[in-house]
Amino acid sequence: MQRFERAFVSRIFLCTLFCSSLFGCESESQIERTVLASQATKNRTAEISHPKSNVRRLTRTEYRNTVRDLLHLKFEENDDPTQALPPDPVIDGFDKRAAALMLDGALLNEYLQAAIEIADRAIVTSDLTQPPVPTERLRFEFEDIPLHPYEVTTRPWAELKENGLVLMSGSAGSKRGLRRNQREPMIPISGRYTIRVRAAADRGVRDERALLRVWRPEVGQTLHETYVDAPLDAPQTYEITLPLNPEGADSLVVIFVNGTNFGQANLLHMEMNAAVEQALAAGNPRRAAQLRAQMRAEGVIATSRPNPATLSTAELPRLFLDWIEIEGPLYETWPPRSHQTVFFAGDAGTNDVAYARQIFRRLLPKAYRRPVNDAEIEEIIQVVTKELEEGEPFTEAVKTGLITMFCSPHFLLIADQLDQGSERLNDFELAERLSYFLWSSQPDNKLFELARTGTLREPRILLSQTRRMLDDVKVDALTTDFACQWLKVDEVDRFAPDVELYPVYARPENARLDDDLQAEMLGYFREMLRGNHSIAHFLDSDWTVLNERLARFYQIDGVSGNAFRKVALPSDSPRGGLLGMAGFHRWGSDGNRTKPVHRGVYLLDVLLNDRPPLPPLDVGEVEPNPPGENLSVRDRLAAHRQIPGCAECHQKIDAYGLALENFNAIGQWRDTQDGEIRNWAARGGAPPIDASGELPDGSKYKDFREFKQLLCEQEERFVQPLAEKLFAYALARRLESRDTRSIQAAVKHAEQHGRTLRALIEGIVQSEAFQSH
Repeated sequence: MQRFERAFVSRIFLCTLFCSSLFGCESESQIERTVLASQATKNRTAEISHPKSNVRRLTRTEYRNTVRDLLHLKFEENDDPTQALPPDPVIDGFDKRAAALMLDGALLNEYLQAAIEIADRAIVTSDLTQPPVPTERLRFEFEDIPLHPYEVTTRPWAELKENGLVLMSGSAGSKRGLRRNQREPMIPISGRYTIRVRAAADRGVRDERALLRVWRPEVGQTLHETYVDAPLDAPQTYEITLPLNPEGADSLVVIFVNGTNFGQANLLHMEMNAAVEQALAAGNPRRAAQLRAQMRAEGVIATSRPNPATLSTAELPRLFLDWIEIEGPLYETWPPRSHQTVFFAGDAGTNDVAYARQIFRRLLPKAYRRPVNDAEIEEIIQVVTKELEEGEPFTEAVKTGLITMFCSPHFLLIADQLDQGSERLNDFELAERLSYFLWSSQPDNKLFELARTGTLREPRILLSQTRRMLDDVKVDALTTDFACQWLKVDEVDRFAPDVELYPVYARPENARLDDDLQAEMLGYFREMLRGNHSIAHFLDSDWTVLNERLARFYQIDGVSGNAFRKVALPSDSPRGGLLGMAGFHRWGSDGNRTKPVHRGVYLLDVLLNDRPPLPPLDVGEVEPNPPGENLSVRDRLAAHRQIPGCAECHQKIDAYGLALENFNAIGQWRDTQDGEIRNWAARGGAPPIDASGELPDGSKYKDFREFKQLLCEQEERFVQPLAEKLFAYALARRLESRDTRSIQAAVKHAEQHGRTLRALIEGIVQSEAFQSH
């Protein structure tokens, strides 16, 4: 049978399962009629509404993680078949809401396509003794770079040596030097590869660490960034292992990210150009002429071009490149672990139906997250048997069984079973809810065994398992899934900063700064969980999580390297807690100026779970400064509040946003207004920032630090909203009045155990709402 025919059989079987399990069809003929009816209406989207509100499908993240843990099959970010599934709808900030996670015919087909690709990756049908593409190591020596003589001799930014290439600016590529041969590309198949660069650096007169970037030009992808600290007389090898795919890439380029920009002479000349403009704006042409003369004497023939004849490169930073190599594709084992998981007893060349039955007797309970009966196993075996009867190899027949399993509602759906009117979850349902709360994946063997013995719900054991799971690496899903959605991390960079107003964003070494802002927010939550810190640290702390680039952006010394780590903050730093993060402030800006109202709404929604209602459609934005005026955003917002119908909403919002005005549109600290226009001096000087205010309860603050202190003194205003957010995420539904007692119990448990994030999670798991339908 051809693949598309098997896929059609799988789809029919899928529809059959849905009809029988969700709609209670009583006979085979009734099932067939339902299936045929669904096929006849393929031009109409017919949403499958579940008869019970506590039924939902797996989210895309949960689906991917469940497949990963079930088959030990890893998906790379740029080569993940589940990414073809549509994004999950978001309600009240989270994508787990059962009311939105339903299935329709189009989505069923998407799941079928994903299942086919997953099965193809999980099971090897070629030679089991060796991979189809062997691992190879290919190296390109930079002294062999195919440059014309003039490209080195007439360019002051490159020196070709006998043992490599020295860059003072720009980049060098491998061209086609990393191809396996003329027929094969550099990346023959998708997989994991290791890239190594042997390099060294001279910091030059600026005493600035050299930043090296490995770039894949054909697809516009940064593969690696690292600071090169090795001196010129002792080069070192810098490497990274990452997933790559064959998309039109036959070369790698190494970029000296923060090398001297010969198009602008250097940073000193940039500053001098700015000084010339300021002198002219201030009506001092004599000073402007003096600065221009100085620049000409130093080798600048225009405002942005150096004169090669007079410009000295002796003291410029240098990056030495010896060679670059790529090794791969890399295999942890062969055949892959997923294949060995399926064919646990070895020999995949048999046509033994009994072996297939053993395979699915092992897989189905884990896939369905509960014990299965013989009839459920036989449903899959019937599909496998039919494939074998039609002459398909055993591996292909088992593949079709896997596809059928992945398309089953028992795999796709989380459906609580109301046992004899009981409101409590049974142990298997409890294990499922716990694992999808903390891991966004299926229960592991330990949880499954405790559920089988009926002991998981015992308070002592449940608490012990919760703590075990919080210590497991899979709990990072709580960061990448819950925290990412709670803090709206993916929306931080929705507006690109205006680089003319905020030139720090134009610096080449800051090209990935937005990634760092997001990484700080997620890394902070990760450290809160791992370090068992007080929940109050979400509001204020004497530490944060930084790498070198973000530390430099915050003007914090002593942080080296790209890796994020916990960093103690100076006593006078405004950073610390979520409110001190540039990402927090970027969300409430438009890339041009700050938006205090947006920031206030964000704070109320995210931290206090008290999102204000949407404004009327005809209200409009805070206006820019009219000609001749020099008003701060705060002053213009005060005028905006005079519009009829605006004052009531702004009374609740504005104080929370105006308290953050010392942070500009990119999250850097400021004492005077910036953004919007390039030259505030021409308008008489930028107005000072006034970050004072009064909260709706009458509490007053004079600046940002007092505002943070006020929030910390009202910590209970944050703890319960955080509990509500976690409950809504864990239960996958909107909270109701019946949940109030459980929320209060979880908060009380946290207060009795150090008021930490882990203690709050423990209280949630122990609650009645978490353990009930």
